Amino acid sequence: MRAYNASGGPVLTPTGEQFYDFGQHPGAVNRPGGASPGRNVVYETLLNDVFNKRVAVNARTFAEIKFLKDFTFRPSVNIDLRQSNSSQFRNAIVGDGAGLNGFASRTNALTTSYTFNQVLSYKKSFGRHTLDALAGHENYDLDFTTNNSSKVNQILAGNTQFANFVTPQSSGGFKDTYRIESFFSKASYSLDEKYFVDASLRRDGSSRFSKQSRYGNFFSFGGSWSVSKEKFLSKAKWIDDLRLKASYGEVGNDALLSGGNDSYYNYQAFYSLGFNNGAEPGILLSSAATPDLKWETINTLNIGTAFSFFKSRLTGELEVFNRGSRDLLFSVPQPLSNAITSIRRNIGSMTNKGIELQLGGDVVRGKDFTWNILTNSSIVKNEITKLPEETPQLTQGTKRLEVGGDIFRFYLRQYAGVDPADGAALYIPTTTATTNLRTVNGQVLTTDFNNAKFDYSGTAIPDFFGAVTNSFSYKNLQLSFLVNYQVGGKFYDANYADLMGVTFGGSLHKDALNAWTETNTTSPFPRLDVSSTSLFTATSTRWLIDASYLTISNVNLSYRLPQKYISKLDLSNVRVFASGENLGLYSRRRGLNPSESFTGVNSTLYTPSRTVTFGIGVNL
Repeated sequence: MRAYNASGGPVLTPTGEQFYDFGQHPGAVNRPGGASPGRNVVYETLLNDVFNKRVAVNARTFAEIKFLKDFTFRPSVNIDLRQSNSSQFRNAIVGDGAGLNGFASRTNALTTSYTFNQVLSYKKSFGRHTLDALAGHENYDLDFTTNNSSKVNQILAGNTQFANFVTPQSSGGFKDTYRIESFFSKASYSLDEKYFVDASLRRDGSSRFSKQSRYGNFFSFGGSWSVSKEKFLSKAKWIDDLRLKASYGEVGNDALLSGGNDSYYNYQAFYSLGFNNGAEPGILLSSAATPDLKWETINTLNIGTAFSFFKSRLTGELEVFNRGSRDLLFSVPQPLSNAITSIRRNIGSMTNKGIELQLGGDVVRGKDFTWNILTNSSIVKNEITKLPEETPQLTQGTKRLEVGGDIFRFYLRQYAGVDPADGAALYIPTTTATTNLRTVNGQVLTTDFNNAKFDYSGTAIPDFFGAVTNSFSYKNLQLSFLVNYQVGGKFYDANYADLMGVTFGGSLHKDALNAWTETNTTSPFPRLDVSSTSLFTATSTRWLIDASYLTISNVNLSYRLPQKYISKLDLSNVRVFASGENLGLYSRRRGLNPSESFTGVNSTLYTPSRTVTFGIGVNL
């Protein structure tokens, strides 16, 4: 990290301090472009300042008015305010501010939201019958405002205040508003606490849609039967509880992302500012009007059973579901000849079918010792059932959407390994490829990823996933731990792909130590070659890996001091405990966290922090 001359001696500043090696100190050797000339992460961190401050105020209040014996009116208000301020200073010596003689920026943002509910409820029991009903109205308002400004050319060294920079560089800001209005109702009825039915109806309006399409209607209904309370099961003493249940419901979705951020004006045509021609202002068409855009509808059908047997020795739930979505909100890519790159539309439908099973029970139930296990497992299958006729296939990143496939199915270049002759990366070619072909082990392959064949290559959806909780209790000592798991599915390890690419000054994965060389011709990794890195690290099936994993998510150990010792201190309970969160992650590649993203593609995020806590709880 520090700078040394050719003879190994330190390079010193005029004040006798040793320079950091940032490639531009006295006597420095020019770095190649990819080796980040003019950068040193430690030196920049010491000299730069980045400050973020957030203030949040949350308020909740409600009133409850009871009248006519069975009626209750409950208005409530939630208010949330969040103010954030950030300031940045980039020094004039090394890094981003070096060519600007110092850089400073200020950003402030204010988010205000409130929710106002008015709910009228009715509850009445008469004989064998119980009736519950409610009707309500809700308003949700969100306002977000942000402003930013930056300046360059620092006047006095050591002063990082905004006023100490002389030349304005940029300024900007915007405001977002979002409104939701909802009318809702619900009713439920039970007979003899044995037969249950319920239904709901709501109407939601969103400012994301035009006035002609602003409101959507959604409903649900369901029923359950407490079979264990029937006379024909009265002699089955081993059955504590047995219920059958079924329900169908619909909810709406109005959210659509734009560049990874919420888009609040989906139906309107907009121009983007800042496309100026010198001193002449300029704007550019960025979105087309879509007044027919409407709510996406998500419907769910559930059929299942819940049970408890042998004095709760064995409990569980089994549920079969079919969750569908229609009128999917999507940004549909447009031809390059079009003035805009995508149009927001309701384009299709899909289904998610699966089974969820939860089982629990006491493996051991003794006087002083108990061992309880609670498990849940899920199987999910996704299928796209409808897309627009004019766009029967939609390719986004590593996925291609097509009727009959699932939304997380990979569509990638087909990687074929390494040529032992020269260490080049090989791909299966398209049928029309005529260049950069070679025959390896009797198979015609290509070294150019532009000639590579694309094909479907598995899905990010696992075969099944779930969790297991074990709880042990021995007298006053208790131990529990939670394990989450996933079996099957594919994961595109983009972080690993970056670490296997050779760049000047870049980090490498340890697998690079086993890359192809003239003495290691059987290596599964292509040769380390800066000039060919783009050919070797192209997006392909090379970076797919099994998405199975196991995590030790939570461990809790506690001991409750005997009452005979603490009663003398006028204490009712003293509990000593230790707990751990995210204690272990085991996957196909060390450092890979498949739980990071259900889409099966990772990014440069930290894995969940490992936390260990010790404490003591005292009750008077």
